[in-house]
Amino acid sequence: MKNYAITRIKKHSAVKSATYLVNHHLRLAEVHNADPKRKNKNEVLHQLEDIQGFLNEVPKGTKSNACRFVDVLFTASRFDNKQQFEQWKTATWEFAKRQFGEDNIALAVVHNDETTPHFHLIFKPVNPKTGKLGAGHWFDGRKKMQQYQDSYHNAVKHLGFDRGEPGSRARHKTIRQFYRDVSVAQEELKTFSKAFNEIDKQLKNVSIWDRLKPSNLQKKIKLQLVTAYKSASKILLFKQVLQTEKVTEQNKQLLEQMDTLKDKLELATGYENPTYVQVQQFTDNYKKLESSHQQSELAKQKREATTSPQDTAVKGRPDQYKP
Repeated sequence: MKNYAITRIKKHSAVKSATYLVNHHLRLAEVHNADPKRKNKNEVLHQLEDIQGFLNEVPKGTKSNACRFVDVLFTASRFDNKQQFEQWKTATWEFAKRQFGEDNIALAVVHNDETTPHFHLIFKPVNPKTGKLGAGHWFDGRKKMQQYQDSYHNAVKHLGFDRGEPGSRARHKTIRQFYRDVSVAQEELKTFSKAFNEIDKQLKNVSIWDRLKPSNLQKKIKLQLVTAYKSASKILLFKQVLQTEKVTEQNKQLLEQMDTLKDKLELATGYENPTYVQVQQFTDNYKKLESSHQQSELAKQKREATTSPQDTAVKGRPDQYKP
């Protein structure tokens, strides 16, 4: 399994947005996906005394719409051991100083309080050729972005990290979007698992004769199947979302659980890798089955209500033996 070295950048044209990022990176604000108990494991490699003041200083001749600062993220698919992580951290920090200029860096922080360790850096993009602000020197156009990615990979490839596919047009989610998708998928997974547990319980109460008759079996467990199929339809969609973001052990375990439940779904539906449409069709069919069953029960109750006590007594009398 490949282990990718990852770097992403976000350009900002307004200095005021740095306030939130600094508070986030230094954990001065609450971060929902971070573990407060591991906060002391974070490491500040570099921090200016007055970050805001430094970013507010604008070289003469800079355009009014120029990029004022860049937020950079460095991480990897995984770290196999502490030694690899420590060497990656050193190599990444040395790369950042060479690439962006140590004098331009306002903040550099390593976070160890989340699932995957990562490196945040804020720098002021002072072009070494013109002395003016502008991130174009590093990131202007697809070619320069590929060169930047290549440079970072060259700085850490000796540690066993791979390079992503050059020229890929893959789009990345924001951290907030990613964790929202993970949270929803986990909730749907709980619903799906609970429904299948209920199916297992119901199956224990189904006779061998009913198990051999699909129509009878479906009636016995129809409510649990409807719940399972509804949840499964969402899980199958979120599985595709998480497949592209399979970068942490937590997500790997979640995907493995989804694969197991997907196998159960295939067994119940009779379809290999059922699509959303097929799952929805099963849900609709079981709704119709449930509605039909309810109508049959109501009709039965009406018949029983109109049956006289005498008729009931006769019907309840045991049949006589006939040779």
